[in-house]
Amino acid sequence: MRCWAVGFTAEAIDLMRDVLEKISKAGDEREATSVRRSLRSRTRTIPSLMVSSGLPQTLAFLASKSDPRYYEYLVKEAQSAQEKTGKGESAGYSAYLYVVMKFLTRQGLSSGPGSIPSSIDEVVDVIKKIDEDPNLCSMVQSILLEFLLEFKKIAEALIEEGSEG
Repeated sequence: MRCWAVGFTAEAIDLMRDVLEKISKAGDEREATSVRRSLRSRTRTIPSLMVSSGLPQTLAFLASKSDPRYYEYLVKEAQSAQEKTGKGESAGYSAYLYVVMKFLTRQGLSSGPGSIPSSIDEVVDVIKKIDEDPNLCSMVQSILLEFLLEFKKIAEALIEEGSEG
């Protein structure tokens, strides 16, 4: 198990670079800019939603707003244009959910070691697992919140408001 208090900034940088690269590959520059803007907006709003509503509820909200095909593209790096279709807001939610699930997987708190949930259905299974165990939920929320606050800082640094990232 990792020392959770150390390395969140490095983890945030790695995951931001990963998701930004995939966003750039997924569509034309105008679409990519729209997705980056949405992702940056999520970094500003989701941590406070998690504190006010709770982790399982926030994850369920993210899953409900995500584009399932775009999420699967981010996980699997599909080559088909149809599989990576994603527009603005829903793709931004998908990108944020992808980062959260990848982080939880890397921390060993998701579906299994090295196995990021590859579909929204699998994400829902992770949410259910977290919701059914109050101790796990509390631990995951604490760790994830700390990470997401670092991720927000990196988003503010790397994604320019109103322009390309």
